[in-house]
Amino acid sequence: MTPPPTRWKKWTPDELEALLREAVPEQAAALIAAMEPDEAVDALRDLSDSERDLILKHLPAEKTAELSALLTYRRTPPAVS
Repeated sequence: MTPPPTRWKKWTPDELEALLREAVPEQAAALIAAMEPDEAVDALRDLSDSERDLILKHLPAEKTAELSALLTYRRTPPAVS
């Protein structure tokens, strides 16, 4: 299995979403695990429930619990100044 690329920070949200959808679940999970929790949650929110659940099943239990808890919070729109 090829490890996931480590340059994910340079990808647009659409590119990251496509990568997560096309990768095998183990690779997608490794990519999610390497992200900061808030960024990982944003990426997971862009997926369908079934895609998200499949990726979460391949993460360590502690990471799954952390991200699942964060996923329960609603996404807040950016502040308008």
